[in-house]
Amino acid sequence: MSESMYDTVQFDAVTDEPAIAFATDRLRDATIRSGLGWGTGGRQPYRVGLTVEADADADRQGYRIDRTEGGCTVIAGGRAGALYGLLRIAETVRADGPAAIADEQKTPYLPYRGIKFNAPLDARTPGYSDDGDSAAAAVSDLWSFDFWRSLLDRMATERYNLLSLWNLHPFPSMVRVPEYPDVALDDVMVSDVRPVAHTTGVGMVDKRTRESLRTVATIGIDDKIDFWRRVMAHAHDRCIEIMIFTWNVFSYGTDHTSYGIDDRMDNPVTIDYTRASVRALLRTYPLLAGIGITAGEHMDRSEHGARRNQAWLRSTYGAALQDIAAEQPDRRLRLIHRSHWSDLQEVSSVFDDVGLPAEFSYKYSSAHLHTTTEPPYIHRDGFLDQLPAGARFWLTVRDDDYYLLRPGDPAFVRDYLRRLPSHARLNGFYLGPDGYTIGREQLRLAPTDDRELVFDRQWYLFAMFGQLGFDPHLTDGYFRDRLRVRYPAADPATLDDAWRAASMIIPAVNTFHFEGNKFDLDWYPEACLSHPRQRHGFHTVHDFIAATPLPGSGLLGIVEDCRTGGADGIRPGEVADRLDRAATSATAAAERLRAAADPELIELLDDIVDLAELGCYYADKIRGAAATHRVIAGTALDEDARQQAVTHLENASDHWARYAGRVHRRYRPQRLSRLGGRMVDLRDLQHDVDYDITLARAVGYDEHR
Repeated sequence: MSESMYDTVQFDAVTDEPAIAFATDRLRDATIRSGLGWGTGGRQPYRVGLTVEADADADRQGYRIDRTEGGCTVIAGGRAGALYGLLRIAETVRADGPAAIADEQKTPYLPYRGIKFNAPLDARTPGYSDDGDSAAAAVSDLWSFDFWRSLLDRMATERYNLLSLWNLHPFPSMVRVPEYPDVALDDVMVSDVRPVAHTTGVGMVDKRTRESLRTVATIGIDDKIDFWRRVMAHAHDRCIEIMIFTWNVFSYGTDHTSYGIDDRMDNPVTIDYTRASVRALLRTYPLLAGIGITAGEHMDRSEHGARRNQAWLRSTYGAALQDIAAEQPDRRLRLIHRSHWSDLQEVSSVFDDVGLPAEFSYKYSSAHLHTTTEPPYIHRDGFLDQLPAGARFWLTVRDDDYYLLRPGDPAFVRDYLRRLPSHARLNGFYLGPDGYTIGREQLRLAPTDDRELVFDRQWYLFAMFGQLGFDPHLTDGYFRDRLRVRYPAADPATLDDAWRAASMIIPAVNTFHFEGNKFDLDWYPEACLSHPRQRHGFHTVHDFIAATPLPGSGLLGIVEDCRTGGADGIRPGEVADRLDRAATSATAAAERLRAAADPELIELLDDIVDLAELGCYYADKIRGAAATHRVIAGTALDEDARQQAVTHLENASDHWARYAGRVHRRYRPQRLSRLGGRMVDLRDLQHDVDYDITLARAVGYDEHR
């Protein structure tokens, strides 16, 4: 029988395991979408078998696919391996049919591939970005089981097995604390007013937000508990663990009580309440895998405060974990210590008697994933040298570069993951933004019947990290197949070329405009902005002159280039030329695809062209900044350089106008948390963009003349 003649896919295993049932549903869907029949009754069926090995030494996530006569068998080390093996078969059937299924054996490259999700549970128990519009839009979603079912299903499909939920102080919205029963909050409330918060989380609830509260869901605390138990059970059925991360010390959601709870570290009521709350959380949710804690942002930042902070965390979280260990000695729990503002050896010493393996977390790319595939910070900070013997670690992979548009470069992600340090001690990563809540899409101006998941809008980024985190050897052909299935009207090679070229732009800008722009409040590249109060807002040509490139990148900053004449390195003008070439390539490839595109593809092509226009803006801004500095550095006014600067910055202004106009024909402006809750309308920044031209005209003259 010719393999090309299969007319049916038949799954021969019978199981009531939810993870396997889910994967079977995905295989059935892929089979039907590929035009084949499903189940028994076909003349020439392709038969898929499944064996789950009981061997305790088998990797629980690993699997082997063995081709057989007229089919194949998945041999898995556990239910997760069965899930991933069957999903792999489903992907192949959907892309190329069952005849393309090949022998393969896989174990995960990283044990954990996770999502970082800032969780705004309620305006009274906010997340860390509730002064932005995305958080406010997500509150109702977080209390919808359909939302979590969809997200967890999609996470499993892309090989994620950890969901980390981050909230400043989640306990009043999630548990009933026996010792402090009045803390528990009924209902779900939002505020129509955004708080005026600090980036430490202070002020995330204020007088104005309290006065504008309104109820979006009527639900008692017991029903809330049932809700989150159901979410965690569904996660378990998709082989996904859930952890909760907190910042400290916060007491949001307790101000309606008379217990005397507040944010003071020396308040014995707060210490006892926090310990009781953590204990209640772990008792209430037996499927909760653990807790992550932060020695900040609202703790003692004085010279001698570090040990005091750890002692507080030990007396609250550490003590609560000991309480649970005494009650449930067979339960496996994690306690992850976030490393910033902490001495790792001191943490290990203070928590030594808690009885849990030492685990630490590091912000690997700081806030800017899309800069370099080998971020320097973990080596600058000496994190790996400080890591205690026997301790394992996690990497927080922060993507605060893209709040509007969408990256798509598998080569960047593959190289990023392959270069992760100290792999033998690395548990994995959790990926996501800090200044944006990845709930449901809320930016489109065009009306839609259904708000898609941000995970689906950014599907390619999440697919790349999840799939390559499991198997970094996946080829470019695999990702082009994914593009072909998602966008059947497009030539996948052309689309791949366009998306990769556009995705080079922000990393190129971030690498050039690097030092001093480490954090999300320092730099937001889609808008050329920083925090307007804690930093200085729009980045002018003078900021581009002052900032130096990523060390080791081979790039010369503007000042160094002018000083040395570009003797040893890649000059700013060459960086600008690279940006222009990437923009030209991306635009040309995108436009070749437009004629046959459906609405979903057109939206993606528009994003690609928008990125290209942004790249052209930065190219001319860099040229304009370089020419401006030549005027500054000259012994006499260089009028030719001044005119060059003005011309380049006028061109940059034109590119910005086109970029802003294109973006806001499709997407609404939004308030962004890491920009102080500022409403970011790219069109309104035209005045700042044009002021760069004025700065170039005025440079070298007495500014008060």
